[in-house]
Amino acid sequence: MSSARSVYRPWVVCCLGLCLAACSCGRESALKSSHIKGTEEQPATSSTSKANGETGGPGPSATTSNGASDTSQGAGASAVAQPAVWPPKGAKVTRLGPNISFGQLGDRRWVELDAKVCLQMGYLEHLLSRDEAGKQHESVLSLSIDASHIHSALLAAGAKPGRPVQFFNEKGDPEFKPPSGDRIRITLYYKDAEGRLVSIPAQKWVRNTRTKKPLELDWVFAGSYFFKPPGGDQEFYAANDGRVITTANFTTALLDLPIRSSEGDPQGGLEFEANSELIPPRDTPVKVVLEVIKNPEKP
Repeated sequence: MSSARSVYRPWVVCCLGLCLAACSCGRESALKSSHIKGTEEQPATSSTSKANGETGGPGPSATTSNGASDTSQGAGASAVAQPAVWPPKGAKVTRLGPNISFGQLGDRRWVELDAKVCLQMGYLEHLLSRDEAGKQHESVLSLSIDASHIHSALLAAGAKPGRPVQFFNEKGDPEFKPPSGDRIRITLYYKDAEGRLVSIPAQKWVRNTRTKKPLELDWVFAGSYFFKPPGGDQEFYAANDGRVITTANFTTALLDLPIRSSEGDPQGGLEFEANSELIPPRDTPVKVVLEVIKNPEKP
């Protein structure tokens, strides 16, 4: 396996330069200097819930509930959902490509992904996968994207990758080392049954299969890696196997949980499952906002 650090290929190197340039030359000029041909959108005039006078930012308080049906949301939704505003007023959001954007407001930077709900009930190996990988049966969210673009955008947002999970040491002996990297806050924005924009921490859509308690950990920027298949000349980004934001440990993961969370036979059970009561119907559009957690408290 290649080192996670081998991920810095031309597209990624360009974005890393973008990130460094952003520190000295401002975010706008940095984005324009990248060969990612971003389309600059107008500064945001925060949508939704203006009557409530709310300001933008990932909010942990809003949720929407649904029952077992894939077509209707549960009666508890109105009791827990809080109106949200996204993007923040005055923010600049630049489209980097299909289903991915880069946002900035002052010193704050984030990555936006346009996904859809693909699973409400069942065991999970992912929070988010890519359509092309065909893992919608074990992921809450999915979208069509090149996962290396998410990696590069996170670099531009100031996130530092660590390394994916390791199951063996250099001698080949079994030795578990959890994935590492900057902690990433993931907030989900979508419209509830009444058409209101609401937000929820991504952890709320994932729960422990035994305790039924929501996930309490942040994901880390493990970073995946590039590799060449035997006999091949073209390099591939490993997370394009679908391991974009995982709930089970994979050596190819882009974002992973910093604990031991085994993959396994879905028939035999996994560590985590979909928190069905809080997940809106399938095909609901969801904006996934990724933001590095600055100066995180030690767990």
